[in-house]
Amino acid sequence: MGGDLVQAVTRTTGEPSGNNIMSRQQSQPDNVAENRIILFRFHDHVASCTNKLNLLQHFNPGIRIYGLYGGPEERLNFFRDKLGQYFEHLYVITGRSRRWKWQHGDLVMQQWFRDFGHTLEFSTLHYLEWDMLLLAPLDVLYGHIPAGAIGLSGLSDDEQIKGRWTWWSDPNLQGQLQELLEYARHRYGFNGPYYACLACGSCFPRRFLEKYSQIDIPELSNDEVRLQLFGQILGFDLRDTGFYTWHDPGGERCFNPDNLDIRPREIKKELALAAGCRIFHPFRGVFRHPGIDCTIWAGYYNLGRALHSLKQKLFS
Repeated sequence: MGGDLVQAVTRTTGEPSGNNIMSRQQSQPDNVAENRIILFRFHDHVASCTNKLNLLQHFNPGIRIYGLYGGPEERLNFFRDKLGQYFEHLYVITGRSRRWKWQHGDLVMQQWFRDFGHTLEFSTLHYLEWDMLLLAPLDVLYGHIPAGAIGLSGLSDDEQIKGRWTWWSDPNLQGQLQELLEYARHRYGFNGPYYACLACGSCFPRRFLEKYSQIDIPELSNDEVRLQLFGQILGFDLRDTGFYTWHDPGGERCFNPDNLDIRPREIKKELALAAGCRIFHPFRGVFRHPGIDCTIWAGYYNLGRALHSLKQKLFS
């Protein structure tokens, strides 16, 4: 993969090897039964990110969260100061366009694992975007995904579904798609099946990341096409997270790939239902959970930010 992707990587001692990476000593999770970790991808929207990170910590005590920053490099210090307290380590994507970072999230994750993630102990990685709102523990939301399987949303081999999937059906993208499928046939002898899926809210076993990091992935099509393709090539079971259903337009009130923001009143309706949705995408605002005191969060956030800034000054 050509071009710069990161500026520095943290050494195993936990000390930064460059100015653009923040880390702290790794802490083992207290009560995360399957040793799950979160890779939290963001580029802006500090207030919304703070809200989502607080909620993730509230519902998943002891979870380790690793940051993946893809915004403008000149704003890195600002985000490190505002959000650094939440992350065990902050990895920075550089030398790439905004569209490239959005389109090739799997290649970013691959490079993260090569440069840093391989040093961590975990069983499952949850690859979460900043505009996802999770209001239940990961063990509940992903409990149906077997250990060792890849979790993808909207997973379907239905030809009608693929006809609605931009990366499969758009004539302007057919050239790269066919080139990628031909590469899979020629290099790995893979002839399908091929699935439609959404990458948002995906989860991956560590073994997949180990294998994915060892092969060269062509920059053809996008991450959603490649993840289901190479997941099968590498011998992994694919499972649907259940977060999105192509056949249920009403479901888009809670989870959609169409840039339609979920309304707070819809979220509150679901929370009032025992079997309602507990994961929402996209939600770019700040959600005030009715059962959680957000003023306490604000106090902890401000205190944590002050302590983090002091630590940066003392040890920089």
